[in-house]
Amino acid sequence: MSKLPIVRPKEVISLLQKIWKNSYRLLEMKIKAQICDEDLHPHIRMRMLQRGVTKEEIEETLTKGWEANDSKSGTFGKVFVFSYNSYWEGKFYKEKEVRVYYKYIEDKFMLLTVIAKYGENFPKKEEEKCG
Repeated sequence: MSKLPIVRPKEVISLLQKIWKNSYRLLEMKIKAQICDEDLHPHIRMRMLQRGVTKEEIEETLTKGWEANDSKSGTFGKVFVFSYNSYWEGKFYKEKEVRVYYKYIEDKFMLLTVIAKYGENFPKKEEEKCG
């Protein structure tokens, strides 16, 4: 009878972390570069209007943005900071930070919500810190 290999908890955790990272990368590759009208359900459309976010900004955030560190379990998020230099609700802002949250349901990409913040000196990809 052959002996089973000894598996240490640290090795199992390391292996699970590698599997998760690779799974996340595969999911990231499936992000839609172009958003169709059918992707924009009424909740998203309402938030876009309320928060001043365009379909093109959502697409750019999804393709050029970095991982949002505040995504809830089972969801994903992307963040991108746009140069704005314009007025929003009567006040001038230099930048606009757009956050797009989404998940996969049975391998289908689904937008959840979009958030916009107006201001300046938002953290950029290399500056954002975890947790």
